[in-house]
Amino acid sequence: MIEQVSKKTSDYYLRRLPEDYVKKFKGCRCIIQKPLRRNRSVLQRIVVKIRFIPKMTLPIIAKLELFMTTKKAIPEKGYLDYLFIFEK
Repeated sequence: MIEQVSKKTSDYYLRRLPEDYVKKFKGCRCIIQKPLRRNRSVLQRIVVKIRFIPKMTLPIIAKLELFMTTKKAIPEKGYLDYLFIFEK
């Protein structure tokens, strides 16, 4: 699953940290817990500006975005999308 993690609550998002999601799935083993992107993604910004992206470029953009954001900390303001994979 991909969920938003945030240090603070606002009108748009709730305060939830990665460990909160891991606790919710306590009967499962967390295989992957990895940051994906901050707030709006590079892909979202490109789509807004260009309005058309050939499908063949989407996997390349997604891999680039994942590479660029893997070392990011949860921001003080805003959110960070996290990838979680659990195994029962």
